[in-house]
Amino acid sequence: MGCLIAFEGVARSGKSTLINLLNQELSEKGIETSITEWNSYPGIQDIINHKKTHFTFSPLTYSLMHLSDFALRYEERIRPALERESYVIADRWYYTAFTRDVVRGIPLDYVQQAYQFARKPDVVFFIDIPVEIALERHYKTKTYFGYNSGTDIWPELTAEEAFKTYFSALKELYLPFIKEDRFIYLDGTNSPDDLMRQVRAHLSAKDVSVGEFGN
Repeated sequence: MGCLIAFEGVARSGKSTLINLLNQELSEKGIETSITEWNSYPGIQDIINHKKTHFTFSPLTYSLMHLSDFALRYEERIRPALERESYVIADRWYYTAFTRDVVRGIPLDYVQQAYQFARKPDVVFFIDIPVEIALERHYKTKTYFGYNSGTDIWPELTAEEAFKTYFSALKELYLPFIKEDRFIYLDGTNSPDDLMRQVRAHLSAKDVSVGEFGN
């Protein structure tokens, strides 16, 4: 029933670039694709972004609002696409909640039970980059530090210190899932072309793709 390919990793790791390249390549081969992004359901996205801007989230409301976004996307878009045997490319999957919610003090068992309705991905690519590069990319794309930088968790730290602490904490929380669910590790310091060659090779090796993928 369809194919679910997820990309995970800390912010600014280059997920969006690879997702767009993979989507374009599959589409050019006549394969039906669908991209789903974290925090993208209309209405829910607006509420989440507003609360992030005004720092009005508690850890529990942060968790529940993102769960609502995910559940609506899953039932209305992702599940139907998979039932059509489409390729769904996810910019983050439930592993993002397993790390972001837990670092804010929500028990992992609670978060995992909340997302148990969702299908496990066929393939998960984890893109890793050094914190210095992530911080440099953040400055180029964002003018502020917020929830995606951990400033709500460690308000006593400077913005940069909170960013680095948050970055390190998330990477540590990802480790057991990388091992248990056999994530495919990608070095995000490599060029997009190099990373795409690795993505093609892994998908072909796992028989995820259709036909002569990447040729």
